[in-house]
Amino acid sequence: MNDDDNELARLLNDQVDQRLGRKRPAPPFDAARAATVPGRRGRPSWLLPLIAAACVAAVGGTVGATRLLADHGPAPATHPPAPTVTTGPSPVPSSVAPSPTAPATASAPASASAPKRTSAPLPSKDSGPEPFDVRLGEARLVLPAGWVARDLQQYAAPETSFVVPGWCLTPSAVAVSTQAGACPIILFAAGIAQELDVDTPGGFSANPEYCNQGHEIDRESEQTGDKQFGGRTADWRHWIISCQSGRGYDIEQYVVATASAYILYSSHADGRYHRALTEIAAQAQLPAQQLPSRLMDRGIVRGLTRTGDSYRLRLDRVVERYGGRENVNPKTYDYIVPAEILAKSRVRVGSRIFLATDGLSVTQLYIAPGD
Repeated sequence: MNDDDNELARLLNDQVDQRLGRKRPAPPFDAARAATVPGRRGRPSWLLPLIAAACVAAVGGTVGATRLLADHGPAPATHPPAPTVTTGPSPVPSSVAPSPTAPATASAPASASAPKRTSAPLPSKDSGPEPFDVRLGEARLVLPAGWVARDLQQYAAPETSFVVPGWCLTPSAVAVSTQAGACPIILFAAGIAQELDVDTPGGFSANPEYCNQGHEIDRESEQTGDKQFGGRTADWRHWIISCQSGRGYDIEQYVVATASAYILYSSHADGRYHRALTEIAAQAQLPAQQLPSRLMDRGIVRGLTRTGDSYRLRLDRVVERYGGRENVNPKTYDYIVPAEILAKSRVRVGSRIFLATDGLSVTQLYIAPGD
């Protein structure tokens, strides 16, 4: 971060401190609540996209995004932009479930065993022999027997509202609660949101905090890969994190990063919830992809070709991981970048970048700090 960035961060932090008081310790990460906060990146090396978000946050009085500009390491545990939740129809029993899609492979097996769990809701016994076939917005899901889909707004604090539709997928016997992590599995219908981040727990641009901002992590592992979710390709991630305090996180998610975008997420991805998550992803039916380009991507620029008023950017995709990055994808991906956006970004062939699109062309383009 250069002197100008430091000064901007200081000014933004001072403004927010004047309105809201000095920074307080962040609560544990909760993806449902993350979806209620303006977008923030989850990796310290990709903070530049947050400057614009931080300006918006400072005006609105949101401490989290501005603090991220100044803090180092994993930052406050707020989460992705949240949905304006629409309530789906009541679950209806179905005697016919769609055939599961072919299982997809993922990279390296987890190197760590599951940590000690935090107080997660305990699954109830199946209440009936048949799964539930539900429509949530334009998505069709088959839930395990005895499960229901509830409006995610029921799990939010009274003053909180979501910016994309969301539902809690849960055994019917597990009570609604506004406590962090109360929802076993979350579905977000993210539409064409440009706050997505497939490499961040929760699926949105955020900076989740674990183990005292990462200073007290005993063990962590991460698996990555492409899997099918509802008949479309999703970026699949599975994190296992254990803290010195004994607190643990077992997080699994599927993010469909093309419009209309969807996120399937669980912070209790052990035991039955992992199995339920896998079955839901395999048997779901999502609407077809509507626009050609991913809504976000990151990687290394391998080519830039002028085409009229725009450039064709060829991206070598990388996965931003805890402890470094992974570049195992043999393909490159083309994006259209308006000339004025490229000029402002100073991106060149060989630059490591983050980009966001509207599904057609690039709307945000940033060089990773240090490149």
